[in-house]
Amino acid sequence: RGRRFDLEVLARPGHGTSPASAAIVIGWQLAPAPILVPPFGTFLLAPSSLQDLITWVMLDPVTGRGTYSFVAPNDPGFLGFPFHAQAFVFDAVGTDAHLTGMTSDTIHW
Repeated sequence: RGRRFDLEVLARPGHGTSPASAAIVIGWQLAPAPILVPPFGTFLLAPSSLQDLITWVMLDPVTGRGTYSFVAPNDPGFLGFPFHAQAFVFDAVGTDAHLTGMTSDTIHW
């Protein structure tokens, strides 16, 4: 059995005033240089390292928070392997869309 990881997405202050969603991507490497994506912000993951895992999370309209949980494989080959995640947040009415900051962790049990 592998280890559970929780990725929490937080919207900007005041963003939770309408229903919002987030698309989360996971990659194994950081981009060699930040990738500007006007007007949404900066993408920080290496595109060549992105995994097929792209998931959608609904954000709570009051708190602006959403969580995606997954279990890392119980495979010794992944032990000590770093991974990075970043999300694209957008609201239902189309008034705000932006890239979040990036988070990193290492697979361990």
